[in-house]
Amino acid sequence: MRYGTAAPGLAPAAGYPVRYSGEPEDFVRAQVAEGLSEEEARGAVASFEALRAMGDAEPSGDVPRVTGREPRDFRDYAADAAPAWRDY
Repeated sequence: MRYGTAAPGLAPAAGYPVRYSGEPEDFVRAQVAEGLSEEEARGAVASFEALRAMGDAEPSGDVPRVTGREPRDFRDYAADAAPAWRDY
């Protein structure tokens, strides 16, 4: 799932707007404004860029093999995880 696809799926569960601009400097500015150090924000950008560089992959079947259950729908995951984001 691409970041631009995930962001709008998170917003309803989070209860606030979530957007993805694709611009690393936008992310750094926003994170620094929320209290993260610039170094930490740039480290997060480097992690995101590494994931993006890996590209999209076909589902591998690893989730059922490792967890013993089928993967969850992203919207269901977001709804269950949202309480942690609301306090952020």
